[in-house]
Amino acid sequence: MSAPHIRYSGTPLAYSFSEDHPKSVVILEMDPTGAVEVAVEPVGVGRGARTITGEMAELLDPGFAPDAGDCFVRAVVTDRDTVLDAKARLAELYPHVVEVRLQPLGQPAATDGPSIESPALGALEAAEEFWVAAEGSAAPSEITELLTEAVTHAGNLEAGVL
Repeated sequence: MSAPHIRYSGTPLAYSFSEDHPKSVVILEMDPTGAVEVAVEPVGVGRGARTITGEMAELLDPGFAPDAGDCFVRAVVTDRDTVLDAKARLAELYPHVVEVRLQPLGQPAATDGPSIESPALGALEAAEEFWVAAEGSAAPSEITELLTEAVTHAGNLEAGVL
């Protein structure tokens, strides 16, 4: 419900990335007759919060989000290819980057962990699922071969075969 005479006090500072809107305070002045004057005064929030989304090349373009340089930044990186040192590279342009999410286009947002209903996976299946989660698509055959070799080698080491 929204009405001009109803206000939510909120917070004077941005405490989450959903609070990227301007902050204000409401000043009420009431005269002896009960007449009320309402004034909304914008207030600075100090360091604001911004979410920026795009491929690394876009995000690293100084013209992409010039107003985000002084904000706490959450960067959602949409590259389908592997991105190395994303946070360090972004920090050169956005010194207050506090979160980097790798979310290739067309892929659902990453969850905070496996679902309770996930069946136990073998090492190779886990590696292949990790590849899909990180890269946004199934591993090409040459990568699957490398993963198979690595898992086999690790299993042999664990079993004391090598």
